[in-house]
Formats: sequence, structure tokens, C-alpha cells
Amino acid sequence: MEIAIAREGSFKIKSKNTVFIINPDSKIDGDVVILTEKPSSYSQFQGKLVIDGPGEYEVSGVLIKGEKTDGKISFDFAEDSQSIAVLSTASLAKNKEIEDQTAVVVLLQDGKTDLSGISLSGVLIVVGPKDLLPQDSNIKKLDKINLKKVEEYKGSIVHLSK
Repeated sequence: MEIAIAREGSFKIKSKNTVFIINPDSKIDGDVVILTEKPSSYSQFQGKLVIDGPGEYEVSGVLIKGEKTDGKISFDFAEDSQSIAVLSTASLAKNKEIEDQTAVVVLLQDGKTDLSGISLSGVLIVVGPKDLLPQDSNIKKLDKINLKKVEEYKGSIVHLSK
């Protein structure tokens, strides 16, 4: 799988057969829309499969599990031996099942984000405005990351940005 920035606050997960777009703002260039919050209108998603609630789903061989935490939906994606957790900053502190993920994507929200003390065997990816990033000089900036080549980023923090 590959994770790539779409727009600020929005990103794509490309699997073998499907492109999932997470929290798109307007232009939707994916197959499936994943929303961490319910929208006021679904009209912009015409013709797309929308997943915006807790539950278990399977789309084109990708297993997706949604779980509600603090009013937001967190998602786990699994395909073959790769797994990705998508969490809000509020959910990060409460989620204890992230250490074995290939990648953990954190959606930055209001206020500075404390990412210290997070134990992962994979890579930590942050999506959102640069001014919400922790002041850490070791943050790498990339526009996409291929999880087949994640070894070089293990234990690192990657900010997805254009």
C-alpha cells in the first residue's frame, strides 16, 4: 500500500486495486471516500462508496475497521501483511493497539500535538497544517510513502505535505 497527500488534511491510501481518499474537501479522485466525521451533506460524494461510521468493511480485498472515539471515527486498514491505523490526535492517546501497525496516520487538529512516548514498530505519519507539528527537527517531509519500502522510515515521524 501507498499513502500520499491529496490536499492539506486529506490523503489517499492506494491498495492493489482501490484508492481510498480520507477526508476529501471537494475534488475526489479516489474510489472510496473515508470520513472521520459525518458531513453536513453527501451530495459531493455522488457515485462513490462512503464509509463514515463504526463497523467492519471489506472493499477489494482491504479489510477496514471503524471505531468511534471522542466523536471521531478511527480506522484500521489491512491488506496482506500491511496495516494502517488512521487516528485523530485525541484518539492517539487512547488507542493502545497501534504499536504493531505498519504505519499510523495521525490527523492533526487544533493545538500542538505531543507525539513523544509513542512506541511503534512501523512509521508515524502526520497529516495536517505545518504549524500544528511538534517542534522536532527529526520530522521528515514527504508527499507519499510506499509501505513496501517502510524499513528506512521505521521509528521516524513523517509529515505528509506537498
